[in-house]
Amino acid sequence: MLIIRKPQITTENGYTKYSCLIEIDGKESPLWMRVADQWSEFVSERSDAALLAFLMPAMAAGHGIHVEGPVSQELVEHSNDLGQAILVGVFGHLKKTTVLAREMMPACSRAAGVAAGLSCGFDSLCTIADYLPSTGRSVALTHLIHNDAIVRSEKARLAQTALHERIAAMADSLALPIIFVASNVSSFCTGKGLNYSRVHTLQNAASAALLQRGIGVYLYASASAYAYH
Repeated sequence: MLIIRKPQITTENGYTKYSCLIEIDGKESPLWMRVADQWSEFVSERSDAALLAFLMPAMAAGHGIHVEGPVSQELVEHSNDLGQAILVGVFGHLKKTTVLAREMMPACSRAAGVAAGLSCGFDSLCTIADYLPSTGRSVALTHLIHNDAIVRSEKARLAQTALHERIAAMADSLALPIIFVASNVSSFCTGKGLNYSRVHTLQNAASAALLQRGIGVYLYASASAYAYH
């Protein structure tokens, strides 16, 4: 059994941190995600982000999921039904599981923000170009999001800093605010056939769910069709 404990929201050193304990077969480990304090009002106290982050790891390991904190009922229903059907259909090694929730909540009112990921890769830039405010679309971007993984070496830290600078410059040229989301989500997605190309869709969806009080629509880009991962 994989248990997602109730999330806690804290502030420290200019950051707003979302964290919860994840218990797997009796052993607890902390999950955390954080954004700069200027985005604190966007951060949701629901367990939606954690459920999205752990759905594939739980399916890969054959764990049932028990969510102890408040979670959107619609997400639980989709995670039990259509979401798992798609994942099993694409990734045959995954096993269907059951998501149980102690405190299901109605869907939030949709926030006004519209976001897309910005990695400075071709796929993300194409999506952004299609939904810039200047296109006149009824759905137009208001924010950009970049997701960071943990870096464990000085070389990786320097590379991440350089990437941040490029991303910030690109966001500035587009006149759109950028939200950097740091987390340790990827540390739970190792082994069991869970490489980055397979898990990044739900990991990015988790970041969007984290920010659901300010972001109501998330436009996702990928370099290839999901079925080919």
